[in-house]
Amino acid sequence: MRIPVAVMLCGAVLAGCGGLRSSRPAEQVYVLHASPAAAAPAAAIPGVLRVPRPEVHPGLDTSRIALTRADNEMDYFADSRWGESLPKVLAAFAVESVSGSGLFETVVGAEAAAVQGDFDLLLTVRRFEADYAAGTPVARAAFDCVLLGG
Repeated sequence: MRIPVAVMLCGAVLAGCGGLRSSRPAEQVYVLHASPAAAAPAAAIPGVLRVPRPEVHPGLDTSRIALTRADNEMDYFADSRWGESLPKVLAAFAVESVSGSGLFETVVGAEAAAVQGDFDLLLTVRRFEADYAAGTPVARAAFDCVLLGG
């Protein structure tokens, strides 16, 4: 009785090991980090700046990395993605950038919803992709930024 059970267990384990190989390339995950600020202002603006989740145009609310081709065809890079959805990546990038600039005493992201802010930085992403329409890739980004409060 023990030998058939042992043979079945070994067979199941070996069958599971065969599925660990893939001919598909490994997925690449990308992040954005802010460059260090050139020079800090003399004094930070007192108060809390909140950066809510940015609004993005259709096709960009995904973790996939967008590209455009000729005739305004939108596509996505294969086996590549942002670490989170694009709005979350850009919100974290904005918080990191403004925090590092020293412009405001405190900067918080959308995850700190309970924090009362003195200012809100509203971002709308119009474009954020690699453009291949001319053959040579060009990075295209367009944002509308509105600072409320004060």
